[in-house]
Amino acid sequence: MKQTIQNFKHKDFYTSAVALFETLGIPLNKPTSEPIDLSLLGEHKSLALIEKAYLIGQVDDAIFQGKSLHVSLKDDKYDALLIFGVELNHAKPTRSELSTLSRVFSRP
Repeated sequence: MKQTIQNFKHKDFYTSAVALFETLGIPLNKPTSEPIDLSLLGEHKSLALIEKAYLIGQVDDAIFQGKSLHVSLKDDKYDALLIFGVELNHAKPTRSELSTLSRVFSRP
């Protein structure tokens, strides 16, 4: 596990995040390794804190049955847990800023 966490320091963010979930034994439907288009999240000044954001994957009943379903951020509703990874553009955001970002990703 220690090596998996250290990957975040030495490897790219997306690969490190996927490896973390694999180490934890959580299967993911991984749609793409490309950063997401932040405009899909609306217009929020807190998005300026983000360097890059990724849809790391989706966890739903199908993935536990060995099936893979297509994930689209343009959908209004999801019957799954979407896992996002975010690289911030500065090292010390406030608790309030992090809380706001969390709400941005949680809202449709």
